[in-house]
Amino acid sequence: MSAAVLAAEPLWLTARRAVAMDRFAARGLPTAKDEAWRFTNLHALTARAPSGTARLTLSAAPEGVTFTRLSTLLAQAPERLEALLALPEGADALSALNLAMFSDGYVLEVAPGLHLDAPLEVSHDNQGRAVHMRALVLLGEGASATLVERANGSGWSNNVTHAVLGAGARLRHAKLQAQAADSVHLSAMTLTLGAGADHESVILALGAGVSREAVTTALTGEGATASLRGAYLLGGKQQASFVPELLHLARNCTSRQLVKGVLGGTAHGVFLGHIGVPEGGDGTNAGQTNRNILLSPGARVDTRPRLEILADDVKCSHSATVGALDETALFYLQSRGLAPPQARRMLIEAFAADIVDGADLPAPQRESLQQALSFWAETLA
Repeated sequence: MSAAVLAAEPLWLTARRAVAMDRFAARGLPTAKDEAWRFTNLHALTARAPSGTARLTLSAAPEGVTFTRLSTLLAQAPERLEALLALPEGADALSALNLAMFSDGYVLEVAPGLHLDAPLEVSHDNQGRAVHMRALVLLGEGASATLVERANGSGWSNNVTHAVLGAGARLRHAKLQAQAADSVHLSAMTLTLGAGADHESVILALGAGVSREAVTTALTGEGATASLRGAYLLGGKQQASFVPELLHLARNCTSRQLVKGVLGGTAHGVFLGHIGVPEGGDGTNAGQTNRNILLSPGARVDTRPRLEILADDVKCSHSATVGALDETALFYLQSRGLAPPQARRMLIEAFAADIVDGADLPAPQRESLQQALSFWAETLA
């Protein structure tokens, strides 16, 4: 395996790719021995697939906003990216592989104080290839934006997103992962929030045979707020993992995690949530919830919500449940004339709907996500 090199690539990036590839080669793909990956089966990645670049579609951006392909900005102004395209010390093997192999991605940069009314949209399709996509999201002090991401098509995805929100910035991020059933979708997003910054992420993991959504958020400024709302609706032999980590590194910060799963067939869902409050995180208010419904005897869930608190004066809670559809509710709906599949679909939709209904998104984008949930609920019913 050799690192992908972009045309006119700066020497500093070529050198960093080599270091990243060495780190990946030393560690190899994660296995069940790696605690954060022990429920994720990556055997499908051992098959051969051609490397390539995703078909990437970006919506138009208003003045004062940079929303462009990463390859374009690297060619035009590489100095703007030198401090951002680096491998953190604790990065795992797949993040290292991403830096070594990425051939494109996108950059969103919003100037300080600029408020975007219309959402920006990005769509990517791997076209049956193994793709390592890298994204950078940078919001200046007091800026606000909504980013809608759609992952479609087939192939392998090993995507890394790095986001930085300045003081008082506000980002809404909605993601719909609906790749083909023979796909592998691995996504790692890291966020750093300044004082008073506010981030909400809504992630629907509906497609791919194997998927993993890792979201690591560092609340580094006082009064920052972060929220993750997620859902996995799985059937057949699908596997999906949500791995959210909230680090309360400053005083008086707030975070919420709400992830729901609906699983049929022999599907496998995983929730590995973590809220960390080290010394100095006084005044933290954090909540973590995972709810699951199993539709068949072969479906299963591994859920592990976790709190690690070393500060005083905090309010933290966590909970997890795994159960079946309410038989009483099913009977009631059928007694009112609904066929069993219709009744099951209605209950599945009602269970998952608040992931989207409660999201702070523009109405058209919220309705689009609701339609996706409705479609997948029908396939499971």
